[in-house]
Amino acid sequence: MADEKLNFSVRRTITIARPAQELYDLCRSLDAQPHLVPDLEAIEHIDALRSRWRLNLRGIGRRQWQAVISQDEPGRMFTWTTEGDADIAHEGTFIFKAAPRDLGTEVTLEIRCHLVGGQFTNAMSKIIGRSPEDFISRILHGLKQLAETGEVATNEGPSGRHRRRAMAGVK
Repeated sequence: MADEKLNFSVRRTITIARPAQELYDLCRSLDAQPHLVPDLEAIEHIDALRSRWRLNLRGIGRRQWQAVISQDEPGRMFTWTTEGDADIAHEGTFIFKAAPRDLGTEVTLEIRCHLVGGQFTNAMSKIIGRSPEDFISRILHGLKQLAETGEVATNEGPSGRHRRRAMAGVK
């Protein structure tokens, strides 16, 4: 993917009271993604490195892409990038590092994407809570909740919880 297409970058870190390998495994598991990725409508496993994603973003509509894992160091980090004609061209990296004072793991998520309007669009999107920064924060906080408590708190009500469990193959 050409770097000139990626005009916006977001990087956030959160400390989670779980071991790095466990968090790495959770993030690499496609079954966990419906609990972690906001607005995820469907995810399809293609092979060990590739998957197809479809999100239904409120106020924006459906967006889809194919992702490929481009770098992978089990327990430490992995990077993915979109392939082909992605609706949202991006690349991302998860990094897992021991937190100070044995407090668990510092998990960093960085996303580089093409954002029409760049910083201006991000600033305007923050007003309605739909910026890439908000999206990344929601993923990390969902990961923390899922890893530390076994579930992700939502305000979706019973029907929303049922939909998320069904997508993840959980009864």
